[in-house]
Amino acid sequence: MKRLFLGAAAAAVLLAGAQAANAQALGIIVQDNGVTIASTPFTAGGVANLSFSNSNWSLISITATGNPVQPGLDMGTISTNVTSSNTFDGTPHTLTILATQIANDPLGAPSIDTFNSYQMQFLAGAANVSNGMMQNFIDAADVGFGTTSALTVAQLFSGTGNSFLNLPGSGLVNGVFSETMLAQFTVNAGGVNVQTNDQLVANAVPEPATWAMMLLGFVGLAFAFRNRRKIAGMATA
Repeated sequence: MKRLFLGAAAAAVLLAGAQAANAQALGIIVQDNGVTIASTPFTAGGVANLSFSNSNWSLISITATGNPVQPGLDMGTISTNVTSSNTFDGTPHTLTILATQIANDPLGAPSIDTFNSYQMQFLAGAANVSNGMMQNFIDAADVGFGTTSALTVAQLFSGTGNSFLNLPGSGLVNGVFSETMLAQFTVNAGGVNVQTNDQLVANAVPEPATWAMMLLGFVGLAFAFRNRRKIAGMATA
């Protein structure tokens, strides 16, 4: 029993060390017609917030959450609230919002299974919104706002009301990776209010070698328990 306890303690220390070495951090960037108008530095802690306004946007508020606030290896949610200003300049503006969590470490498990739910709500001025789109990406190069590999196909939304979609997706990585959530839509006039929400749950699937080690451990425990019962039986005979 003492040996089992010491073995479990050693495994816990190793796992804690591996997780501590994982320097995950979140960052947000906002682009208007392809030009960056606001961003945050990459910060650890599992939460990133960005809120600002300018002549065309009376409110752009974004919150992204990841590990450790959202348990798991990668990002959990990104929610946005965007309102166009009544002094909008009258030309179409395509707003692109990207949030990335970098330094996600699968800890030896190369397969990351994901499930995404997207929501885009047009709370005001729906007729002046077009080309709404949301999508998630994974990047084995572990770069901020990387979009080299899509977890899911792009989901399109029209400015006619509320839209909500659930869809499965998956991505394969073999080392440290970044994940990016994207929301994009075009606004043609002032007084528009758009909210989006993207939720993701990720689970690492253990490698075959990990399963083999676990099975070997159970076999060892069964063998030790059997020998203990055998010795106890001989002692009482």
